[in-house]
Amino acid sequence: MFLLILVFLIILAIDLPPLIREKNKRDLIIYGVLFVIVCSVAILRNLEVPIPSILMLIGDVMTKVGLTY
Repeated sequence: MFLLILVFLIILAIDLPPLIREKNKRDLIIYGVLFVIVCSVAILRNLEVPIPSILMLIGDVMTKVGLTY
């Protein structure tokens, strides 16, 4: 777990300074959102928390809407 967090901090230390220097808020926000999602999923998988597939969620939504094949 410690190694995983350390790797994400190293990635953040490499990628974040150029984004801050460019002062492009849109790219910084997109990077931040994706980074938090990926980091959260990686930590949950490391803790062996079952994560449902996004495709199953999409399939359930399509079935409820009536779009089945």
